[in-house]
Amino acid sequence: SQGKVSIETFPHRAWRGLGLPPLPAKTRATRTDISSRWRSLEDRFRLRCEKEPSHDELQALVSGLAGIAIQGGSTDGFACSGVAPFIKDGSMREGFIVVPKTPLTV
Repeated sequence: SQGKVSIETFPHRAWRGLGLPPLPAKTRATRTDISSRWRSLEDRFRLRCEKEPSHDELQALVSGLAGIAIQGGSTDGFACSGVAPFIKDGSMREGFIVVPKTPLTV
């Protein structure tokens, strides 16, 4: 049986982890920015969607690739950085940021 895990990720870092230029902020991203980044992920990971993702959907998708690598046991498909989480004043503090990296097999 698999245990459950919670991870934190960040889209800007996810794009960088994959060696791709980050998607510009939502207010600055053009349709071409979104389409080109989507095509990069679609080609690299054989992803398919019924329609081209929106800016927010694409940011969620690229971040989620780290979770897919973890779930699939692909230790070379993600990287962790930061400091180990710790409890301070009854709250969890700090923690690792997990990002996808190549090679990642989906």
